[in-house]
Amino acid sequence: MVSRAEHQDIHVHVTYEGVERIDLMSDWQDKVSVRLGEVSLIEKGADDRAVSEVWLSTIQFARIVDFYLDTYKELNPEDLIYRYHNKHYIGSDEEWVEHVEERIERAIQFLNQLENIDKEFSDLQDVKKEYEVVKNFIRHLLARGNQLYFKADSY
Repeated sequence: MVSRAEHQDIHVHVTYEGVERIDLMSDWQDKVSVRLGEVSLIEKGADDRAVSEVWLSTIQFARIVDFYLDTYKELNPEDLIYRYHNKHYIGSDEEWVEHVEERIERAIQFLNQLENIDKEFSDLQDVKKEYEVVKNFIRHLLARGNQLYFKADSY
């Protein structure tokens, strides 16, 4: 898990269910007058209970994964990035993860794809902090042998 010392400007709190939440969205939401779409990356243990989550806006998440916007069709159709873009731009996965947690079977591949994003990618410049937090979150849940789940609203 990303420690508070590593990212002091990130809002971290414990939800009513005792799940640690890394809140990357509040700072963005505070700057706009409209409600932003939400994305949650959720870590679950072997007992299928949530352990921690990263909460960010759909804009933040898109700016990270849009590196693959022109090439996502070359990814495995079960990959999170493929399905995320397929839902938004084609619609054949239109109902995917809409207000429902979906287990991401290919979490290792998702991490590899994140690590392969060009650090100079223009969309990434505004979300470098979020990009690092998401990568570290995935690394830590994989190291603990836990599962990744993804949930978004109708972005």
